[in-house]
Formats: sequence, C-alpha cells, structure tokens
Amino acid sequence: MKNFTYILDSKNLARTESPALTETTQNGSYPAENMIALPVSKPFRSAAAGLSSQKTLIDYSSSQTIDCIALVNTNLRAGATITIKGGSSSDPAGVVTGFTFQGLGSGTVWAIRSSTVAHRYWSITLTDAGHADNYLQVGYLIMGAKVTLSTQFLPEWTKEKIKLVRRSENEIGVPMLGSKLYSGTRVLVTFGGLTITERNEVDSFLDSLDLGIEPSFIVPDYDEADGYYGGLLESYAIEQTNSNVASISCVFQSHSFGLVVT
Repeated sequence: MKNFTYILDSKNLARTESPALTETTQNGSYPAENMIALPVSKPFRSAAAGLSSQKTLIDYSSSQTIDCIALVNTNLRAGATITIKGGSSSDPAGVVTGFTFQGLGSGTVWAIRSSTVAHRYWSITLTDAGHADNYLQVGYLIMGAKVTLSTQFLPEWTKEKIKLVRRSENEIGVPMLGSKLYSGTRVLVTFGGLTITERNEVDSFLDSLDLGIEPSFIVPDYDEADGYYGGLLESYAIEQTNSNVASISCVFQSHSFGLVVT
C-alpha cells in the first residue's frame, strides 16, 4: 500500500502553462484545446476512425518537470496503448520510459514515474484499434509533479458510485423513461493514527482544496488502479484521540463524466 498522492489543479502544467497542442486528427466540434480546459465533460475527440497512433504534440515553450500524467474522461479500453515521448524537438523521438498507465477502461487513466523528467516538447500517442466508438476521447489532460503525503489512509475506505438520471413515468405500470445526466464516484477516506506533524500535513492539503473550489487529481493508493479528478465534497472532520494521535475523515467526489458538453 502506497501513500496518498495528488496534484492540485493549480499545479497542472497542462492547464496553467497553456501549452500549444497539435493533433494527428481531430473532430472540429471537439478540438484538442478541450483537453486543457474544464469541464472534463467537454472532451477532445479524434476524427472518425482515428484509432491508431493518434498523437498529441505538446509545446510548453520552456522545459517542464513532470512525473505524473493522467487522462480524465477518456474512452480508452483495457488493452489500449499510450506512448509518452519528450525531447528538444517539436516532435520528440525519445520515448520517456517509466510511465506505466493504470486504469484503462475505467474512464481515468494515469501513470506515476519514480522520478521527475524535464522537457519542453512532449507527445502522447494513443492506440485503441477497433474501438466501437470509432474515435478516441480525452476530456482533460493532467501533467505535473506529484505530491505524496508522508502517511497512508486507513485500508477500510469506501467508494460510492453515483448517478443522476432524468426520469419520467407516464402512468402506473408503464416503465419509466429516462436518460443519464452524469455519473461519478465518491471516495470516503480516513487518515488514522496520525502524529501531530502528519495531522498538520493532511489538514494543510485538505484545506487547500477549499471545499471543492480547487479541484485535484488524487491517487489514494497507487498500488491500486484508482485515480480520481474532483474535489472535496464537504467539510472534513479532525478527531484528536489524545495529545499525540489524531484522525481525519474526508469525502472526495469526482467531476462528472456526464452528458457531453459541446
């Protein structure tokens, strides 16, 4: 079990540095720029049949230090491939090793490298041949340097799947008509057995989220294929067991993968 890891949205270089993006193909209604702007439900999409070697060239204008990459609201399936390159040319040739992506098929895929690497030019190449959607999609790109807390959360954590649907019923006995508006995940986490130093560290991180105003990409435990982009759902509670031991409970909620915003 690994320690809790995160990147605040204000530290997401793909958003804060406004890099220039160039795509192999794109659907004009869902351009590449959607990848570096919110909401996550307003995605980039490749052109029809752009399922192999779909490359995004990224120019940051100056060298940027990165050890974490995530693709949020993506339709990549299990078995898809993601290749990361970086270098000093606008279409870098050198593969950046150490990015092993997890979560394929879950809607959010991510990779954490054991050490940072710095480049001005980056590329991300996606392949998911034979996809039934006939396009590849990324709702939001996250690239940056992760922060890992010095403590773990308790292993008894909870994931709650949430959905909001629009429903109607014409008459008794007639099945409801409805459509999905959005879906997401709530993650309930407790940090327990904290020293005062650890308590202050977790408290500082949660306070920086400003009750969801500041989104964050979180990896509760990167031994597991669970990564989420969202915010703090509600106020968190600090319980001081004694003068030296504390626990903190909090709830995160992912941003929705709902109706596509055009």
